[in-house]
Amino acid sequence: MQQYLKKFGGHDIRVNLFGHQYDAPFGIAPIGMQGLIWPHSPEIRAKAALKNNIPYILSTVSASSIERIAELS
Repeated sequence: MQQYLKKFGGHDIRVNLFGHQYDAPFGIAPIGMQGLIWPHSPEIRAKAALKNNIPYILSTVSASSIERIAELS
């Protein structure tokens, strides 16, 4: 008897990185000068990363300061 639709408990894809447990093993990658394309996009992306508990990497040529992103996240 074949059993294709067995009960599935799910996978745990959380990862521990630098002493913090994130909900996913990937994060938001840096995009240089993203603020030129969309105003305040580094802040928007940092807030989204915090809300979803995933890492956020700020670009070295970002339109926002690292201090501003640190306040948000």
